[in-house]
Amino acid sequence: MIERSRTEANSDQVVQQSTDAALLELLACPCSGRLILGDDGEAVICSACGAHYPTRQGIVDFLGLGLSGREQDQALKRLEMRARDEQATSYDKMMFLRLLSRREIPAVLAALKPEPGDAIFEAGCGTGRLTRVLVERCRRLVAADYSLESLLLCAGKIHGVLLVGADVCSAPLREATFDAIVSCQCLEHLPPEECERAIASWRRALKPTGRLVLTAYHHTWWSRLLGKQEGTHGGQIYFRRFSPQMLQQVLEPHFRLERVRPLGWYLLLASASAA
Repeated sequence: MIERSRTEANSDQVVQQSTDAALLELLACPCSGRLILGDDGEAVICSACGAHYPTRQGIVDFLGLGLSGREQDQALKRLEMRARDEQATSYDKMMFLRLLSRREIPAVLAALKPEPGDAIFEAGCGTGRLTRVLVERCRRLVAADYSLESLLLCAGKIHGVLLVGADVCSAPLREATFDAIVSCQCLEHLPPEECERAIASWRRALKPTGRLVLTAYHHTWWSRLLGKQEGTHGGQIYFRRFSPQMLQQVLEPHFRLERVRPLGWYLLLASASAA
């Protein structure tokens, strides 16, 4: 009985190693642009330049390379990183977010239509409220965030996903590799220039037949009444609310926009294709 348990454990370990290797194939070294070779237990290694990127509880950390954008944009990102780290343990308990997710996540899945064989990238995964649903619906999933505390919580409850600590505006993704990219409530927290940088980088990572689905804050009558289209909230986290026209202007240089529609009174849901 003991021997059988050891055999099963060894078998499980082999499967896990194989899965990890398949997921690493979706990444590209930010320095060389080449494939990631593999890991030595403490870091993943670039096959071309030999760069090492540390791993922690299965999370690959590329944040040591720094953040993209101008100095003021990097400052906004660092403020959000700090706030998200501080809020990580309470994030899943936020009642408004839990109620919003009941409508947002089914709507995102309906627009995304993930297939069992898909490779998907999730930008701004946080503690994994969408990740835990996606991982059951696709073959390979890479999820990125620049809050390492949020990623550690995500790693503790979700398996079979490659978690990456990275700036989603310049995530280390192989070009023309992903079947779909999805992002929930991430775009509105990126400064305008960085928002455009992110969209362009996501398009490069998609296959020619790939799809993009995202949600973002909606600038509607109530936010106009309050006069808050742009500002900070919750620990100096930058935000910007989009009208459908604004979101269209951001997406159309890189994607063929299919639809932008309100999702309740708080969000917009956009779907687009790479071709």
